[in-house]
Amino acid sequence: MRFSFRSAASLLLLSFSFALAAQETVSLPPLHPASAYEPPQSGKSLTESTNASPPELITTDEKTDFKTTGSYDEAIRIAKELEKRSKFAKLINIGKSPEGRDLWVLVASKDRAFRPELAHKSGKPFVFVQSGIHSGEIEGKPAMLMLMRDILVTGRHADLIDKVDFAILLLFNVDGHVRTTPYNRSNQQGPEIQGTRPTGQLLNLNRDYVKAEAPEMHAWLRFFNAWKPDLIIDHHVTNGMDFQYDLTIDMPENEDTPLPIARWTTDQFLPELYKRMEGDGHLMAPYGFFDPAHPERGYRTQIFSPRFSQAYAGARNRAGLLIETHSLKTARTRAWANYDVTLHTLKTIGENPTALTAASKQADDNTKALGGSDAVMFLAGKHSDKTAPFTFRGVTTKTETGVVAGGPVPVYSLPIVDTPTKIYKFQDAAVAVKIPEAWAIPPAWAYLAAKLDLHGVPYERLTAPKEVTCETYRLSKPRFSPMPTEGRIPVTVEATAEPGRCKLEAGTVMVSARHPGARIAAHLLEPRAPDSLVYWGFFYSLLERGGYFSPYIMEPMAQKMMAQNPKLREEFEAKLKSDQAFAANPRARLEWFYLRSPYFDRSAGLYPITRVWLSR
Repeated sequence: MRFSFRSAASLLLLSFSFALAAQETVSLPPLHPASAYEPPQSGKSLTESTNASPPELITTDEKTDFKTTGSYDEAIRIAKELEKRSKFAKLINIGKSPEGRDLWVLVASKDRAFRPELAHKSGKPFVFVQSGIHSGEIEGKPAMLMLMRDILVTGRHADLIDKVDFAILLLFNVDGHVRTTPYNRSNQQGPEIQGTRPTGQLLNLNRDYVKAEAPEMHAWLRFFNAWKPDLIIDHHVTNGMDFQYDLTIDMPENEDTPLPIARWTTDQFLPELYKRMEGDGHLMAPYGFFDPAHPERGYRTQIFSPRFSQAYAGARNRAGLLIETHSLKTARTRAWANYDVTLHTLKTIGENPTALTAASKQADDNTKALGGSDAVMFLAGKHSDKTAPFTFRGVTTKTETGVVAGGPVPVYSLPIVDTPTKIYKFQDAAVAVKIPEAWAIPPAWAYLAAKLDLHGVPYERLTAPKEVTCETYRLSKPRFSPMPTEGRIPVTVEATAEPGRCKLEAGTVMVSARHPGARIAAHLLEPRAPDSLVYWGFFYSLLERGGYFSPYIMEPMAQKMMAQNPKLREEFEAKLKSDQAFAANPRARLEWFYLRSPYFDRSAGLYPITRVWLSR
């Protein structure tokens, strides 16, 4: 019987499945953990919206006080009815899920700009909202149907699309949305049944923006490339500790986004959004982490890479807004937060629409100018020592010893507690590179151009060989993740640049860095970027050794090498004295010479994608 790695893996998986099936499952009623604090004005705008709606456009969520969420079919039915009732609405099919379900985007435009070229011609900001990327975190779906209803049918907020084009992706993870049970999210208060976090292929879409392997993400990227939205809003529900906030947010506003977008975000948009939300009874804070037992350590925002939606927006020269309502608040409170934050976002942008479109255009222009300029591009960040004053709006937090856990378990209760502290939200560069004029992908690796296509990055192919000034990376010290992530084994590497002259073959894919897509190209092609193709395992073969030696050949060769090179003999003898493990390992001793012989393959670890300067 032929035994392979594949058959071994299959047997292991089968054994694991039998072990799980053998475990006794204890039947429990669904748990409904509740926050110690609910905002006093929760749901005000939702009640007003429901009261103004025709009965046939009211969602299941509204009918059940958000204890139950509507089906995929209901969402599409209501969206089609909105399109039917308003000349300013268009429902667009952008693709299919792996299980064959349609992905729908509902566009609202006073100019009826229902094609990308018409939207670009209008000059209006284009705001794109997505719901259900994690389908258990679903309150954005009914909230956006309600907001669209108030724009297109009831007229309560019809003026929102006077100066802004608005679109919603009703359900991103459509296959996960239909796999509902009461047990998908143990730490969330409602709805009674919830969808799953991963897709039908068990991928997390909010880790897939750069590596782009899910069919749903392919559809999303085609839409993004065509429409080029100025702002992406992504609705989520976060877990973790209890606090007063009904939502936390994140937007790229450091060097993880172009300066024009960062300035618009920090100086114009966020101050107005906070003011409007607080005026409607919301408590909002940056998305982050805090230890009430050690307030002196401060409140720390999370640092995101472009595998996440809002950070991907920054890598594409656009603004991105991550909305994280809280799992312990009621589903009604979460829907209220999603409705109001999107409403006030549109209102804020509409008051000065050219500020956002100008920032988008300037960001594209600035990125286009980076290629070959020796400017440094930020690819990954770390918290700087700089802080700002911050008051954490929490609840009473204590720890008790769990009977089962046998250790500390946090317990939250009233009264509320406001703790003065500091916030760490500023970033320094952890990974940064000078941008070349272009990247060159050799013909053997040209299939990777399909990734560039997905991200809208243009390229050309050389029709004849060309000699250029270049830098080539040599990769070393690979560190593999001990467990798979999103169907892959991530790997981090060290990369040493080796300058020189390179002869590029005909058929080489040339990726210009003098293009608005240079940022996302760098995230894909620079090996130390946190979501590079190297990190996601597209270059495993580079990290394998190709050559080998036999001791009976290497022993006389090593003796000859020492006889011909006294300095080499001295280095070897010093190594024997300083490293006992090396001295006791015959194979390692011979390998030491093999690595210094002309037989060692020095292309090992040589990254095939070169950094190119055509003008030097």
